[in-house]
Amino acid sequence: MKGRRRQVAALLPAVTAWAADRVDIVGLILVGSYARDRPRIGSDVDLILITTHPDRYLEHDEWLSELAPGGRLIRARHWGAVIERRVRLRTGLHLELNIADPTWADVRLDPGTRHVLGGGGRPLHDPNNILKGALAAANSPAAAPPVGTVGSRAPAEREVADKDNVYPQASKRGTLHSTTEVKS
Repeated sequence: MKGRRRQVAALLPAVTAWAADRVDIVGLILVGSYARDRPRIGSDVDLILITTHPDRYLEHDEWLSELAPGGRLIRARHWGAVIERRVRLRTGLHLELNIADPTWADVRLDPGTRHVLGGGGRPLHDPNNILKGALAAANSPAAAPPVGTVGSRAPAEREVADKDNVYPQASKRGTLHSTTEVKS
């Protein structure tokens, strides 16, 4: 496990520098088990990439070779307001890049965003403090709408689960659209 932590410790500054060099990237945040400092042996590195031009990262995948040389795209999936690009690095570590536009971090968070940020997040690149505001909103009980109201996470809401995370299947902003497994 110490080796994985060292890999992640080396990866995060490189990804942060890559993001900071792009004017369209207005936020990068680490979420999930590494943000909570509770990774398990099979944990992936979960990042949310906030960009004013998501299409640059969705229509083409050449940028992945800059970000993760030798990495391989293994899955592309739509999760409501974000689009996942999962990459297997040469070391075997999985990097989950979730691409979203700046509305993802609006202070009036949808249930899916509140769920992701409520578990903790570590902003890596936040030049305009949009992630700082979103984290504060996600962790503020006063900001959460009552269960059963529009924008809340009602008990009957269906969820999609993988081995590490549970995601709302539908949110105010959209639905789970599609999954593409990339095979070579």
